[in-house]
Amino acid sequence: MRFPFFNAVKSSAQQPSQTPDAAGLATFWPALWLIVALVLIKASYVQLSSFWNGLSPLGLFGTYLGWATAVSQEDVLFALALGLLATAASFMLSTRPAWSAAIVRVQLALGAVCLLWAIVSRQLFAYYFAPVTYQLLSLGGEPSRLWSSLKVYVSLPAVVALLGLPLLYCWLSITMTRRSRRWTMVTQRRVHLSLLAGVLAWLAGGLVLRESNWFTAQERHFPESPHWVLLQSMAISADAQNSLGNLSVRPEDIAELTPGAASSSRSPSAQLTGAVGKKRPKNIVLIVMESVGAHYLSLYGSPYDTTPNLLAERRNALVFSNYYAPVGWTAYSLIALVLSQRPPMERYNEVSFHIDPSEAGSIAKSLNGAGYRTAFLSSGDPNWASPGFLERQDFDEIHRGQDLQGAAAISSWGTQDRFLFDAILGWIDKERSSPFFVMAWTDQTHQPYTVAPGQTLVPFETEGRNSESLARYLGLIRATDTQIGRLLQGLRDRGLADDTLVVITGDHGEAFGEIHGGSGHGFSVYDEEVHVPLMLWNPRLFAGGSNRSDVVGTHVDLAPTLLDVVGLPSPGNWDGRSLFDAQRSPRAYLFAAAWGQYMLGVRDQSLKYSYDARSGHEELYDLAADPDEQHNIASIKPDIAVRQRERLAALLKLENERSAARRELMPHQP
Repeated sequence: MRFPFFNAVKSSAQQPSQTPDAAGLATFWPALWLIVALVLIKASYVQLSSFWNGLSPLGLFGTYLGWATAVSQEDVLFALALGLLATAASFMLSTRPAWSAAIVRVQLALGAVCLLWAIVSRQLFAYYFAPVTYQLLSLGGEPSRLWSSLKVYVSLPAVVALLGLPLLYCWLSITMTRRSRRWTMVTQRRVHLSLLAGVLAWLAGGLVLRESNWFTAQERHFPESPHWVLLQSMAISADAQNSLGNLSVRPEDIAELTPGAASSSRSPSAQLTGAVGKKRPKNIVLIVMESVGAHYLSLYGSPYDTTPNLLAERRNALVFSNYYAPVGWTAYSLIALVLSQRPPMERYNEVSFHIDPSEAGSIAKSLNGAGYRTAFLSSGDPNWASPGFLERQDFDEIHRGQDLQGAAAISSWGTQDRFLFDAILGWIDKERSSPFFVMAWTDQTHQPYTVAPGQTLVPFETEGRNSESLARYLGLIRATDTQIGRLLQGLRDRGLADDTLVVITGDHGEAFGEIHGGSGHGFSVYDEEVHVPLMLWNPRLFAGGSNRSDVVGTHVDLAPTLLDVVGLPSPGNWDGRSLFDAQRSPRAYLFAAAWGQYMLGVRDQSLKYSYDARSGHEELYDLAADPDEQHNIASIKPDIAVRQRERLAALLKLENERSAARRELMPHQP
């Protein structure tokens, strides 16, 4: 039986003389066309880059060409390496025509496979914003999530592209090899050297342009070759014990993560730290500062004087030193704060944003049942991240930025925060006979840190590549602190201070490249992104000096803590436990899965452990000695690292089960 395609490959690899030049000619064009194909595929990533969002590459051809050069450098090196290996093998076997032809066949087959993986990786990158690794593919639950996200793209045109492009690559390689044989030896060498010089020039240009500011911390994965990344991750996977999927799960770790299994409700603590024998407050005001972590607050030791009012009120408050957002993402903090549920350990997508409450329901539901009137107020619009979520959580009233009296939008995110604090006091004044709970979410400290017309900020001197943004951000934190001071004074003026618990926290932190190079939030579990403030203020309950607590907790613990302080039981099947509960776990679990990251973390007393599920890389820090997480001691304390990894394996197992259950309830979702 004859196979024309393979016969064409064989004839393109063999000549009667089988000189080294002839053998090298057969491997040159497959290498070159693979380089061209990988560059073109990587250049299409421009649609995914926030730098290019809404821009026309045709209108910025020079800049687009530079971007394509920078992002394709590793891809070119990969294809070039394959070509050089094939050429070297072909030269070594140039006197054995059959073997030399086999080398070309293997080269073409590998090139076609690499091209297939490049096409598939393009869409995987659109989902993960990073090349996929072996660790991620083998992680529990991820392959099914990948298929759920990709199956909408499995269409006839997509299948034709997957089959057609590799075939086109093979055809071009064989055709150009045959045609170039008609050239003289001098012409062949000139063409080879010219094209090789072009490839090297492309590499040199990419080397320079890759260092440009196009590739922020969020987009650092764009230049990576999906082939190199996969091969490297497969080599790392040889260390089997470093994979979460290979660890046995301890029953006690599962039990720690399911505290609601033992009871239907939890009674209030008999006493609160520093509050023995004192009457509990009845009202609750919860202030969530948008994108405000502990790192830049003078309340937490920052050199920037951002929170003078909170510092002055420490004598009437309890400040928690080790409190975290479980995920550095607004919508997930909203889930944790309102429902006392751990946010989904998935890529941020519509399925996870549409999470439904458990049978226990929200904190608003619990307080409504106890006779409270409840409201959610915001100077922005949380609907952008979690459409319809608030409407399902039993708040009596919901008012967003566009609903606030006198407010006008100052950005696409919302309005000036002072209107929010006006609305809080106005809502309280409507009725004081019933206990009340108001949850208020600020907005101005969200990127791009918009200053309202006529608003004057306290100036801050900063350095670094994000100095202007950081200075504006610090000024807006100071402005928020001023508004909180006005709120506390307003409660005093109304005679409500002793009967009202005011809670100040942040939904997540914000990074400005000062410590680990990252900017923004949601990309890591480093403290600048997930360590947030928590201050409980009540002059009667906490009077007596500056009070600090070293208890470790997260946003899932806040709802049961608030119910505990006002003397109400919390649902037993909430994930969180009151920060005053002596039986609670001493650990906080963390997660990040945005812009190429898939990281899990755990804070255990003074230790902080993180595991990168994409690469298997782990980090362990002693925050008491190393608060900026600069000295990784995982290799020095391997037993501790292994134990924390076991805890994360239990967390992953439990959350994969929850994820599967959610998807069964929403089969129409991707």
